[in-house]
Amino acid sequence: MCEYLNQKNKLAQEAHEAIRPTRLQPDIKETATLSSRHVKLYQLIYKKAVATQMSSAKGLSFSLEVTSKEGYRFESRVEIITFPGYLTLYGVSNQETHYARLEKGQEVALKELLSEEDMTKPPPRYGEASLIKTLEDAV
Repeated sequence: MCEYLNQKNKLAQEAHEAIRPTRLQPDIKETATLSSRHVKLYQLIYKKAVATQMSSAKGLSFSLEVTSKEGYRFESRVEIITFPGYLTLYGVSNQETHYARLEKGQEVALKELLSEEDMTKPPPRYGEASLIKTLEDAV
């Protein structure tokens, strides 16, 4: 016989039960009655649930350092996926790149050099009114 111990932990989140699909193959007739937003939500939940049961992705990390004759140094980091694992659900597959064919000390020719600066701005935080409006628009 098992004894249930009711011990509350102050740090525990005690979250609700996860939302998960109940069937691996959804019934086409049932999804026909759903709106496109509901279908997208179901696909998101479905992919996340299936991904948790799949293998992790594996890959190789490379660091590429190029120094010009004038002494300028450029650096690039690349990750090449060798086994996509759960990423196959999201359309990612094994990658073949030209970086894999480079040797240490090999000279390379510069074709193009682009310099970009990009500043992103996060969306504004919800206030009481904006949260209510967003929830009403979602229904």
